[in-house]
Amino acid sequence: MPFEVGKLVNLAELDLSNNKLSGTIPSSLKSCASLERLHMQENFFEGNIPSTLQNLRGIQDINTSCNNLSGKIPEFLGEIKGLMHLNLPYNEFEGELPMNRIFKNETSFSINGNIKLCGGVRKLNLPACTIKEGS
Repeated sequence: MPFEVGKLVNLAELDLSNNKLSGTIPSSLKSCASLERLHMQENFFEGNIPSTLQNLRGIQDINTSCNNLSGKIPEFLGEIKGLMHLNLPYNEFEGELPMNRIFKNETSFSINGNIKLCGGVRKLNLPACTIKEGS
């Protein structure tokens, strides 16, 4: 996805699904202040979810399923008040699942297929997180 996507400041919906796209999610998306729906499923995106996405205060629906995204699922995703649907399955996310807002309602988000996740609400049946020595 080109960095210039951030110039589309009035963009309300971005659907890049099923396009065999690769690379990272550009931090310039933060400039798309009107963005309500971001669908990027079934591509080859990799890397972390950029922290700049927390600027998308109008976002309601994010779908990044079936990519190669990795790292921890950012806590800020749970703090976006209007976010109603968060689909993150079948990536390479790891670590403790945040427990704020959207992550407390297991019908609002999906994380299936991220085998390195732990914690979260009990209904998800994720393994408990372990504390590593020296941490």
